[in-house]
Amino acid sequence: MGELFQQTTFEDYDEWLDELEARNPKLAAAAKKLRRRSNRSEVLSDDSLSERDYVEVVALGRRQGYYDGSGGGNVAAKRDTDRQYSPNAWRFVEEFLQNADDCDYLTEPSITIEVGQAAGQNPHIKFTYNETGFTRQDVWAITAFQESNKTDDLVTHQSESGVFYREKTGRKGRGFKSVFALQADNVIVHIRSNGFSFRLDNQIGCALPIWEEGQRDGWTHIDVELVNPKFDLDEIVSEFSHMFCIGDYGAMFARSPFLFMHR
Repeated sequence: MGELFQQTTFEDYDEWLDELEARNPKLAAAAKKLRRRSNRSEVLSDDSLSERDYVEVVALGRRQGYYDGSGGGNVAAKRDTDRQYSPNAWRFVEEFLQNADDCDYLTEPSITIEVGQAAGQNPHIKFTYNETGFTRQDVWAITAFQESNKTDDLVTHQSESGVFYREKTGRKGRGFKSVFALQADNVIVHIRSNGFSFRLDNQIGCALPIWEEGQRDGWTHIDVELVNPKFDLDEIVSEFSHMFCIGDYGAMFARSPFLFMHR
């Protein structure tokens, strides 16, 4: 396996991707195709690209719009997320649950949500569910930002499958990125699903995937890591208790996020 990126800034990752592009012409060529809608299906169906190759191709393809001279996509994505979701940052839980509800399952759907903090580590909120797993289209769509000026462009003109293409996250990835409105020094989302294992780090860029090593176990894991959150663990538990009507079952038909879900 190749070297993993370990630094903490966009500039560091940008330099690391430059080196990756220089030493791996195959990935550089695939990233160039991925940026062109007419060639995208060729990359999506290229079985010679491993899961890691594909995630790194997506990072190479996405970073172009992050340069300030190209419109400052990272700044724009953060501004858009803050504007839409800061008034209710916990909206991300509903977005994550909706995504899970829209997934494909081979067995009875099951989801767990865990809130905790191990000794010496950052607090986390983990979502684990038994869907069939992320597709390459999902990875591309979940990293989307300002894909087009037309709201429905991704959905109207695509022929691929995948929950993030079918549903609102596929429309520029906004629903999923609501998690980055949480008040903390940094929000890092670790994703492990169907052979894909990567993180989205708000400090580096919420639409730039960074490969991580992880084991395949047939489940989708989304682990939200909170670096120095502006709230404590008890507040998270309290918020979740209110949201899921724990101890107040009469409110379930008024505000439960499960109210209009299929599963």
